[in-house]
Amino acid sequence: MEPSGSASPPEPVLPPRRRFRIPVVFRLFLIVLLIIGALSVRTISRRQRAIDRFIEIDSSTRLSKVPLELAGVPLGSYSTLPAELNLAFSQRVSAEDLGLVQDLPELTSLVLQDTATYDSGLEALQGATQLTSLNLQSTRITDAGLRHLNVLTRLQGLSLNQTTVTDAGVRSLATCTQLEILGLGHTAVGDPGVAALQSLTRLRKLDLNETAITDAALRQFHNYPQLDTLGLRNTAITDAGISDLLDCRLLDWIDVRGTKITAAGLEQLARLPALVYIDCRDTLVTDADARRVREDHPQLRVVSTPVED
Repeated sequence: MEPSGSASPPEPVLPPRRRFRIPVVFRLFLIVLLIIGALSVRTISRRQRAIDRFIEIDSSTRLSKVPLELAGVPLGSYSTLPAELNLAFSQRVSAEDLGLVQDLPELTSLVLQDTATYDSGLEALQGATQLTSLNLQSTRITDAGLRHLNVLTRLQGLSLNQTTVTDAGVRSLATCTQLEILGLGHTAVGDPGVAALQSLTRLRKLDLNETAITDAALRQFHNYPQLDTLGLRNTAITDAGISDLLDCRLLDWIDVRGTKITAAGLEQLARLPALVYIDCRDTLVTDADARRVREDHPQLRVVSTPVED
């Protein structure tokens, strides 16, 4: 029997428990993964919201290359995302809606023809710098709105046909040096506007039908060596201006209907090596003139106004 009051034996001393520590580098890696995941979810959500809104605007909205989302497949499993959004003739498109375009980074083509798009809509598109094609034909934009397009430096195609833009607004396009297709038909653009576009040396197709240009505008065309399609219908062009087109050696299609050219101008155009089509109806070119040019240049289709017997 142990004597009362005797001390109890000391507790055994255990080695300190080692705490498992995640290396700092690994912890940082996990944080980065979490951030990326959160951003991805947010991006997918914004894309889905944008697509849903555009379909809500008009059930006939055309989203090319998106067969899966129209079938209700979750966005994360799309095999392709929209390359073109066609909202033509829809009257429900607002500036706020156009601000959603920047949430579809794969979207490169936007058609707003005959929509109620105002200058505020173009301002909302400033974030959509991925766009390469923009159709604004018959919209309600003005010169003030065009200044918002100078940030869309990837644009290769732009239609401003049948809008109220003038020379003052067109000057804003000088920074869009990637433009290859430009529609200015049925606008108030004249010689100063064309002169302001000298930097657009990549132009291949240019629509100046029903504009206020004269022969002076054609003096700039040596800046467009890649031009293959040109519309000059119902302008004040004469034979004097045609000689300035001879530097456009890739030009294969031209519309001079309703201009003041004569047989002499037609003969000059026929000298262009790549030309295969001329529309010279309602000009001073007679049917006999056209027939003679066709005989001398069998590869060339000349459309003229037949003479009534």
